[in-house]
Amino acid sequence: NRVCGVNVVGLWRAGAPAAEVQAVRRAFRTVYTRGLTIPAALLRIEAEDGGFPAVRELIDFIRASKRGVPGPASYARGATAEAA
Repeated sequence: NRVCGVNVVGLWRAGAPAAEVQAVRRAFRTVYTRGLTIPAALLRIEAEDGGFPAVRELIDFIRASKRGVPGPASYARGATAEAA
């Protein structure tokens, strides 16, 4: 599995405010480009942007995952124009 980026178009269509979209993009970069472990990244995301519903949903999804999520090594840098 490869991770390409944030579905910004989907967030806009769902009516997410610009601040929330930017928070999701920051959360993505924290998980996939900052060189942190997933647990450390989640703690940082919670502290910085945990008040946004979409970010909270991302955090809860990753924590509830029984099989884990693709880690930073699976990030396909430059794969799409929509990448965070």
